[in-house]
Amino acid sequence: MKWTLIFFCIIEILAAIVQWNDPDPWLWIIIYLIPCVLTIFYLRNKLHTYIPIAVLIVYLLYFSSYVPSITGWVMDGFPTITGTMKAETKYVELVREGGGLLICITHLALLLYRK
Repeated sequence: MKWTLIFFCIIEILAAIVQWNDPDPWLWIIIYLIPCVLTIFYLRNKLHTYIPIAVLIVYLLYFSSYVPSITGWVMDGFPTITGTMKAETKYVELVREGGGLLICITHLALLLYRK
């Protein structure tokens, strides 16, 4: 479990680093780094269960705002979101951000398991 959490932290730290060119970089840097900070407390046995639950609820609520865009992307036949780093279609930014939130949500869910 420890190595899985560290793997998620590495992914999220890398994602936070590449947010500098985003229209709202500080929001996404914070979103990606919060699970990493919570993991530090988790690995030291100093994380109360209600903290990741509260953050998980906030992330799930925020993710729910992306569901219509992701559904539209699916209904349009999964147009490419990886062609370039530029947001060339309306789905690129929203689907990528939704995917990033899913990574963080998965990470936070793992923090709910006790050692």
